[in-house]
Amino acid sequence: MRLFVAVEISDELRESLRESMTSLRDCSSLRFVSPENVHVTLKYLGEVQEAKLHKVKAALEEVPFSSFRLTSTKYGSFPHVLWLGVKLTKDLAQLQRNVERAVRPFALHDPRAYAPHVTLARFEALTLVEKDVVHALASERLEVSWHVEGFVLFKSTLTPDGPVYEAVGRFPTRK
Repeated sequence: MRLFVAVEISDELRESLRESMTSLRDCSSLRFVSPENVHVTLKYLGEVQEAKLHKVKAALEEVPFSSFRLTSTKYGSFPHVLWLGVKLTKDLAQLQRNVERAVRPFALHDPRAYAPHVTLARFEALTLVEKDVVHALASERLEVSWHVEGFVLFKSTLTPDGPVYEAVGRFPTRK
């Protein structure tokens, strides 16, 4: 099964994204992420044998975690992805490192530096008009803050209509 660990976004941010993305609805080359699937990934594990799921959960139970605030920043794109940035706070960086350490025995290694973001859409190629629309959005900011009270282990199932995410473990603040 394909697994990843993420922080969920707030309903307020989800609604703000719906409103701001209306300018992109005519961009048929964009494959939008379903609003219920939008999240901030902490660590992508990749394929993990189902028999090891309990070990992954046990490792994540040990991750120290206190609640904190996150704030979205600006839109951007990198090859084939439209995203909304999230400010890399000290608390988020620490949580990401702790999750990374906890799941290291089960996860794929990713040498890239952690860059928190929310994936909004994927694309292969854009028309010139679509490029202009995406470029215009990428210069905008959407600053919404929310309180993070936990993180989630998700199972991702690929379907012809896009991925379906299912929470298989929730890890709330431990006081």
